[in-house]
Amino acid sequence: MIGDRIRQARLIEGATQDEVIARLASLGVKLSKAALSKFERNQCNPTVSVLMNLASVLHVSASYFVQEPQVEMTWVAFRKTTRLTTTQEERIQAFAKDRAEKQAWLQMKLYPDEDTYFPRPISVQSERDAEHAAEYLRQQWNLGEDAIESIAQIFEDHGGVLIFWETHQGEFDGLSGWVNETIPIAVVNNGVSIERRRLNLAHELGHMIMLCDTLSEDEQEKLAQRFAAAFLVPAKVAIHELGAKRKRIELEELALLKQKYGLSIKAWIKRSHELNIINDILCNNLLKFLKERGDSKQEPIEYVSKEEPMRMKQMVLRALAEGVISEETALKLCPHCICKSEAQITQPEGRRYTARYLMKLSLQERDKLLAEVAEKAAKDYASDEDLNDFDAYDEVDVIEEY
Repeated sequence: MIGDRIRQARLIEGATQDEVIARLASLGVKLSKAALSKFERNQCNPTVSVLMNLASVLHVSASYFVQEPQVEMTWVAFRKTTRLTTTQEERIQAFAKDRAEKQAWLQMKLYPDEDTYFPRPISVQSERDAEHAAEYLRQQWNLGEDAIESIAQIFEDHGGVLIFWETHQGEFDGLSGWVNETIPIAVVNNGVSIERRRLNLAHELGHMIMLCDTLSEDEQEKLAQRFAAAFLVPAKVAIHELGAKRKRIELEELALLKQKYGLSIKAWIKRSHELNIINDILCNNLLKFLKERGDSKQEPIEYVSKEEPMRMKQMVLRALAEGVISEETALKLCPHCICKSEAQITQPEGRRYTARYLMKLSLQERDKLLAEVAEKAAKDYASDEDLNDFDAYDEVDVIEEY
């Protein structure tokens, strides 16, 4: 178990075994690559001192290595190009598992009796089945046929774990699976346009709601893409907006629909074609014209939406405010959740530091603050003889407000 945690911490850090050995060497710790490999394969355990040094170079607490894993991951689909290496793939999975573990732990603290419900996956073998699956999920989540403002928030509101990955743009699109076989999890690349991000998240939803294991990987990907488009723009909606048959469509018309439904112009062209609203020739001409204008990858009109995970941040802030976790723990769970450390907030003039306030600080912040107060007190005592006389204290003055 310790070895699994060492490997996970290394992968999250994005370090190779050689790099870890080099970092340890810079601290004066000698460890062979063979020994580290044995640690990670659980063939032997490191000494306490080595474990402490590993924690230091991998930027985790030593307790991280001895904590029992809280979650089991089952991955369903991983959309990537061949440029993404196996090591990078493992890093994304390790990062996702770590985040899922933290979110599951915090969710248990705040909502111990909450059950996560995700609709029962259904069998899909054709494009028509994929359209039906999109309608099925919309019905289960009571979405009707309206435009979806934020897929991210709907996914999280229904118990999903959503994680953004900030790198490998163009090499990685999305990863989906299950936490403890019941909680859906999706990892999407944040380095793309909002409409692409929406389509990617809807694509991962397709992998989770559709059962099509008997089909080839390519066929499964095509069906997930068909599901994604149908989930964002149901067939009835597309036909209502464009009409059943079109011989000509202006890109400006599709740009307006993009702003309304959060589906790119290019995706609208393909959606129109797969629903037989436009024929092959018109579809190809529109895509060619879009490319010639230079709009194929970066479209001129931007879609604005709150497509970002919020549940983890909200839970961390709530737990911190209610005293369930310390600020130090909050920063470990969600480093970007707190904009400014409470230790950096100036205490109002004339007000004492309460025990409750001090307990919210990290140990380092608390020690620094107390040292500053002690230094100030020493100067006051040296310059004011009255402070050396205990009669100068009134009983009310020493009552601490809790």
